[in-house]
Amino acid sequence: MEQIPDFENKDEQKKELIKALKENKENAQELLQKWLKEKEALKSEDQGLDSIKVNVARAKLYFEVGTDNSLEEAYDSYWDVIEQAHNEGRDKVEEILRKKGKQDFPDTDWGI
Repeated sequence: MEQIPDFENKDEQKKELIKALKENKENAQELLQKWLKEKEALKSEDQGLDSIKVNVARAKLYFEVGTDNSLEEAYDSYWDVIEQAHNEGRDKVEEILRKKGKQDFPDTDWGI
């Protein structure tokens, strides 16, 4: 049976990134930029929606890091993406993001 190592590899890369961000390691920003470039490389026909997906993933990543600074960054990133959806007239996406915010970030009181 053939295994696909990319899934494990990506999970390990994300774990390494989270650890680097938590510990404020020197390579944290480099790892973050690499992770973001990989996320941004997954393109579809709707660039605006692609951008929203990357920004949601970024917010979730910062939330997983769990430090005070990263939680603030998660909060800012998530609100930015809600504002982006609103500004682009993506009412349904905005509604989904608000509902999803309650699910994805249950330990926060963001008034979403």
